[in-house]
Amino acid sequence: GTGKETLARHLHGASTPEAPFVHLRVDSLDPALVERELFGFVPGAFEEAKLRADGAWQRAAGGTLLLESVDALSPEMQARVYDALREGRAARMGEKAEQGEAIKLRVVVTSEQDLREAVDAGRFREDLYYQLAVVSLRVPSLRERHEDLIALAQAFFVRERTKAGKRLRGFSPRTLSVLSNYPWPGNVPELEAAIVHAVAVGAGPDLEPRDLPRQVLRGGDAQGSDAAPKIPGASMAQIERHAILTTLESVGGSTSKAAKILGISPRKIQYRLADYRGRES
Repeated sequence: GTGKETLARHLHGASTPEAPFVHLRVDSLDPALVERELFGFVPGAFEEAKLRADGAWQRAAGGTLLLESVDALSPEMQARVYDALREGRAARMGEKAEQGEAIKLRVVVTSEQDLREAVDAGRFREDLYYQLAVVSLRVPSLRERHEDLIALAQAFFVRERTKAGKRLRGFSPRTLSVLSNYPWPGNVPELEAAIVHAVAVGAGPDLEPRDLPRQVLRGGDAQGSDAAPKIPGASMAQIERHAILTTLESVGGSTSKAAKILGISPRKIQYRLADYRGRES
């Protein structure tokens, strides 16, 4: 939900926009159907196969194939994908390997787990990992990407305004503040749904906080103990607490890294954390 498909489509559009873009979500398929959906089949490959059919691999020829949740592939399908990448050709179900047609395409894969860790745990083929990991990108959660958040919100707004035929100008400053303060646990899909809702109910001329879904409005307006304190009016202790907690989150909880960024000692961070826990207990 962090926008990996959006990034894949951007990569495709920036290079071969006129070519096909084929998206196959592996984890949504019955394991028994993955091979036929991915590589196609020929008559007689299975009982219902009466005609020759292309799979995602053939349909993406010359363009981009996005395999979402590639870590959900069975060991047998991992081997099939590895062979197709290595040989540059993919046989349909019911064909011999040498009968597969040569196909040139870009393969982009996504995974919610670290594939290197999956390799080390024996859940993912190491040779396939190296075929795929030529370029690897980590897509952070939406709350870590403020500039992307606003840009995505604007893009969703323009799309939905056009579809609805409404004369809306954009977001009010207060609405942008609510969107920025909300943590977006549902990532990009939740943001998209929120903008669809706001455009549907908004009367204009700008989208106001009241147009957002209730949970977004409540979460974006909330100023709890861990939320960014508003300045002026925040105490130094509030500002320090926010700086420590948000920096720790951004570096994955490493007190040494957070201390280096903040210019204080790791011991001081540990002391402050113990103090915060004591106040909450």
